[in-house]
Amino acid sequence: MKRQPFRTRLLPISSACAAFAAGLLLAGCGDDAAKPATTAATSSTPLAADDALPPRDALPDCSRVEATLGGVLSGWKLVDESGPWENPGQSGYGVDCIWWSPHLQSANDLDKLQGASLMVRINVTPQMQSEADVRAIGWVIDDPAVNALGGYLTVVGGQLAFDAPLGPVPPEVVVGKVSVSVTRSGVMLVNSTDEGSAFTHRDAVDAAVAVHRLIRK
Repeated sequence: MKRQPFRTRLLPISSACAAFAAGLLLAGCGDDAAKPATTAATSSTPLAADDALPPRDALPDCSRVEATLGGVLSGWKLVDESGPWENPGQSGYGVDCIWWSPHLQSANDLDKLQGASLMVRINVTPQMQSEADVRAIGWVIDDPAVNALGGYLTVVGGQLAFDAPLGPVPPEVVVGKVSVSVTRSGVMLVNSTDEGSAFTHRDAVDAAVAVHRLIRK
């Protein structure tokens, strides 16, 4: 199993820092590609949040996670080390799925500087913060698709422009003890890239909702 230092090394710096910052809170102290399906938004049956941790084999693999992204990753490559991970010290576990964009796969270093990565992280921890605690600091955003799950949507700072391109500070969808986030970043903290920029915060939230529904099947 992978350990957190490896995942931090593998990810772009900005993506790793954003995921780490959000994780501290919640753990408790392309082109006009197809967009993710919004099945949660049209569901009429709310799902009750469950405080029980899902079994490890209930978590989807990266091929199933990729299907929730609606084809936005055409031409992107899944990193070999993607997959399940554990954090025995905190009894936490999850799945990281990381894809490299076409530029990032190039043998040309200048091309790589224009590359992007996208990560979907499933994080399961008994120390997950409650909605009331996160709402108390103003970091919860009401969203019908997430409410239908019986969960809550959170982002560092408490503000989210749904139509803006997804960046390195990810919105997270939390249901019970499980959070799902989608993050896009360039190779370097200072780098800006257009690869995957058509993927918005709205798309990220809808993809996270779809992943939660995979877990709860």
